[in-house]
Amino acid sequence: KDTQAVSSAKLSQSTTLTKDNQAITTAQQNLATTQAKDNQAVSSAKLSQSTTLAKDAQAITTAQQSLATTVAKDKQAVAAAQVNMATTVSKDDQAIATAEENLATTLSKDAQAVTTAQQNAFTTQQKDQQSLAQAQSSLASAQQQLSQDSVSASLAAANQPSTLQSDRATISADKVSLVQAEQSLSEATLRAPVNGTVVSLSVAPGQAISAGTTTVNGSVVAALASAPVSSSGSSGSSGSSSSSSSAEVVIEPAGQYIVNAQVTTSQIGEVQNGEQAVITPSGATTSVYGVVSSFSSQGTTSSGVTSFPVVVSVTGAPSGLYPGASATVELVVKQVSNVLVVPTSAVHTLGSSSYVEVLKNGKEQRQVIGVGATGAAETQVTSGLSSGEEVVLASLGSAASSSGSSSRFGGLGGGLGGGFGGGFGGGLGGAGGFTRSGRAGG
Repeated sequence: KDTQAVSSAKLSQSTTLTKDNQAITTAQQNLATTQAKDNQAVSSAKLSQSTTLAKDAQAITTAQQSLATTVAKDKQAVAAAQVNMATTVSKDDQAIATAEENLATTLSKDAQAVTTAQQNAFTTQQKDQQSLAQAQSSLASAQQQLSQDSVSASLAAANQPSTLQSDRATISADKVSLVQAEQSLSEATLRAPVNGTVVSLSVAPGQAISAGTTTVNGSVVAALASAPVSSSGSSGSSGSSSSSSSAEVVIEPAGQYIVNAQVTTSQIGEVQNGEQAVITPSGATTSVYGVVSSFSSQGTTSSGVTSFPVVVSVTGAPSGLYPGASATVELVVKQVSNVLVVPTSAVHTLGSSSYVEVLKNGKEQRQVIGVGATGAAETQVTSGLSSGEEVVLASLGSAASSSGSSSRFGGLGGGLGGGFGGGFGGGLGGAGGFTRSGRAGG
């Protein structure tokens, strides 16, 4: 048994040694494999680190270049802004100098107008005083004559009853003349209806004048109209008189400019107070702006054409405007932005529907559309088209792409022909004339 136990122990020891050797061999192989993988991982990490460092270096170089470019652009922008600011300051200085010169000229004209008006008022007052003195003298003479006539009448009342009646009629006429002279004296002070400059004065010393009427901003005020008077018959009686329709004193108010214009029957329905207006003075290349301040639905007809007056007030006090000058005016009766538009010549109407011809695969196809605001050049499309589609123009010369750009419409139904005496021109537009708001004249 002991021998068998020893043999079995030796066999078990041999088996254990074999397994241990195999385990050591496997462990050594695993260690070699792990060391190889670790070496590959280290090599890959070193390569990745090298690549990352190269990219970081490139990024730093690019950032430095971008920073340098940005700094250069900022310096250029600062320099340009400084130049623009200097130009703006120079223009503002010129505008201020011009305004000061205009103010000085206006003040000088106003002073001259005041002096002239005072002289005329003094002359008129002297004449009225002379007329009053003459009327009073005539009244005294008539009263003296009445006393004499009364004595004579008492002696010959039965034979000459008509003499007393004639003298009484003369006294009554002289009293009327006295009242008229006193009224003329009370009205001898001449007052302007508006503040401004006298631009026309046609009253001469010794000329007889009477009250007339003129219009200032739609209100009737007093003005002077010439009234030469001739006398006939006995002392104190007046003969025929006449007056001209032109004013003797015209005052240019120091106020806002307005444009007086006209529209036709087809256009007056689109005019509203407060509508924006684009005004281009005759001969000018730049426009000024204004708003409709008033209009009348009472028209006047000439040669079978009815026109309606429209007054446009100019916004602000732009330079280059002169009273009496003509201008082209365009009213903005409707305005939309950021909408889809096509040329108006591409839009066709059939009954109550509108359509365009679109190009698809080189062929024309009818496409029904919804339309919104319409001008002489462009028409708003509310449905049926998309931006970029091509439509056929009425001229068939070429196709034009629809676009989604902003469009301002001043026209009515594709442009309403004429407008303010000259044409809508894409809106309610045409010719008008400048005056100052509150202009006084006959």
